[in-house]
Amino acid sequence: MPKITALFKSTPYIRVFAKVADGAPLVRSYLENFDAQLEYVFNIPRLNNLQVVALSSIHGNVSAVITDSLTGFPEYIERTKVLR
Repeated sequence: MPKITALFKSTPYIRVFAKVADGAPLVRSYLENFDAQLEYVFNIPRLNNLQVVALSSIHGNVSAVITDSLTGFPEYIERTKVLR
């Protein structure tokens, strides 16, 4: 019997940040244009109810962080304006 860890895989994801109004169109576009699969979705209430959506594709994997506020994030993320 194989070890349970053999069932898991680790793949890189590109993290993108999107405002709430742009979140659904971003996800829909990636699903349709890159033949992607939805891996998971979760919310983090303590960080202004931000949502994380993971999408996998043969063209690249994306972890979309959907929020209108980066308050509560580590300082290096709050200060990095290009991620907004």
